[in-house]
Amino acid sequence: MSMKRISSLTSILPKAQSSKTLTEAIGTGVPTELNGMQKERALTRLLEVGNPTQVDKSLISSMESITKYVVKANETSRFPKDGGYISMLRGYEIRADTIDDVDKCITIVAQSQVTMPYPMLRKRLAIMATLVIKPSGEGENDMDVRMQSLARSLEEFPADIVSYAITQVERTQKFWPSFAEFYTHIQSRLQRREYLMRDLLKLRVDMTANLQ
Repeated sequence: MSMKRISSLTSILPKAQSSKTLTEAIGTGVPTELNGMQKERALTRLLEVGNPTQVDKSLISSMESITKYVVKANETSRFPKDGGYISMLRGYEIRADTIDDVDKCITIVAQSQVTMPYPMLRKRLAIMATLVIKPSGEGENDMDVRMQSLARSLEEFPADIVSYAITQVERTQKFWPSFAEFYTHIQSRLQRREYLMRDLLKLRVDMTANLQ
């Protein structure tokens, strides 16, 4: 069956539906898995840039260059009783004319989600350990267990975001930090990329359904 051109579609995914669910629904045809060379190049690029905000801007720019459409953030505002307002990201409006363009966007978002290898994380945390005050009364084995546990927790997040979080903790904490102190710097930055992937996968589902 030949692939027909589809007029631009806009995708907004219900909050309850996850990327994992979408991937399972689509099957094995979605290019979310990177090969070894792609992961290595993506890791190098993420750490060279070193700034999650800049990575995100480049990511959006690349998607817009591929699709020829503006990627719009869907945000809502909350107004706390003590004044001011809080802007909350809900997802993205993503448009594309072909599944091939969507797949290219999925690949570049997957590249932005490449994680930092465990050995590299251990080295970064070992350096951090020299810059903060370690818990009193703990021996070398205790600290090794702490670093191992922390590295395992951090290795599931994008490399540039984790590197940024470690740097921020080094600059702001006097004492050995908890995982929560890293996650404070990770959560919102991670969410942007998860929403991009989620909404791209949803768009692909919609476009594939229109071909059948």
